[in-house]
Amino acid sequence: VLRLGGRAALVSLLGLDMVADLGLEQQIDTAVEFANAFGPLAIVGFLGAWCVAKVFLLDFLSLGLALSSGVLFGGVLPGAFLSATGATLGSSLSFALSRGQLKQRVDGALAK
Repeated sequence: VLRLGGRAALVSLLGLDMVADLGLEQQIDTAVEFANAFGPLAIVGFLGAWCVAKVFLLDFLSLGLALSSGVLFGGVLPGAFLSATGATLGSSLSFALSRGQLKQRVDGALAK
């Protein structure tokens, strides 16, 4: 079930094929099956995870989501599209919060 894309080819070419070296194929297959079991809800959860990562500045989560998107959602292009969509939604939500509800709270904190 393991899907290969551009990143996988590049990683393998550079000799950094950690999936093969560490024997992670079974764990990746399990994660893909888990995501497939949820169907469209997996996409909603993925986009929600991107929003959480962007709003709370969790860059390690953003990196994990970006790297796993192609494997989880059927290839490089669908994964890249979902990652870009999730990052854009999360960034837009952060911007809306900063200009809306959190603006007064930050202004009050800065005034002290």
